Amino acid sequence: MPTQNKMLDGKEASDFIIKDINREINEIISNSEVQLDLPTLGVILVGNNPASESYVKNKIKFLKNNNYWYFLFQISI
Repeated sequence: MPTQNKMLDGKEASDFIIKDINREINEIISNSEVQLDLPTLGVILVGNNPASESYVKNKIKFLKNNNYWYFLFQISI
């Protein structure tokens, strides 16, 4: 029997995953007996590699859109 192919909607899948992650984080924070801060990403970017800069830029965009914290340290060589 032939299988039916279905195209994956990347945006829909991404939105589902992000909502699920946010739900889990909020659940952990609300069920904690101690004060927890929001997740924070620390990034050290060394040099001027365009691919690395693009990757970090997209991570920071995600963090800002989801109200998470981040620290970015850039070191020129």
